[in-house]
Amino acid sequence: PEIITTDPKYRIDCYPDFDEYKSFCMIDRSPNQTVLTITNQLCTARGCTWVSNAATNTPSCYIPIEKGGYNLTESSSQISDVITIYKLSRLSIKATQIRSLKYPELVYKYSLTNQITNARINEFSMFGDDIHDLNVQVSLSGSDKIRMTIRDANAKRYEVPVPIIWQPLVPLTPSSLKIKFEITKTPYGQVGFRVQRTNTQSIL
Repeated sequence: PEIITTDPKYRIDCYPDFDEYKSFCMIDRSPNQTVLTITNQLCTARGCTWVSNAATNTPSCYIPIEKGGYNLTESSSQISDVITIYKLSRLSIKATQIRSLKYPELVYKYSLTNQITNARINEFSMFGDDIHDLNVQVSLSGSDKIRMTIRDANAKRYEVPVPIIWQPLVPLTPSSLKIKFEITKTPYGQVGFRVQRTNTQSIL
């Protein structure tokens, strides 16, 4: 909906880790530096947008809608009648200047010396360790169950064991499907997913 792109309350905070050190950043340690300067530089270093007069309960530093996300790198692969694989790649590149708030004293030092540079237009990264390629597997179990898993395409990662008994099954007939999986895409190329009821078209 258009309201998501125009209403500030739907902005996604680019610095959710900032609250932990908010009390530190509220201290003005130099007559020539303010909280605004520090926050603005940290924000643009991640490739995000800074708004100095943000309303209450809306982030001053937020992720632009055209940045972030993944795109499809190739056509989907049909592993079986009920299992499909989608390969995704990250759209934005890693920002060259990422400063962690783990050491707030260093952040303040870099801000004062102007060593945090603005990210380029295609740069965006919140924490600097983003997964570049993803494998998305979608499987069906009968007419009313869908399972989706998202994994790093280039490295094995530990997965918390979840006691789910999952048995991929072909629906009796295509017309018996009660829900369906669809790939969506924004005007900026970001891929999304949705599951719809086939009878009402409502999105789950």
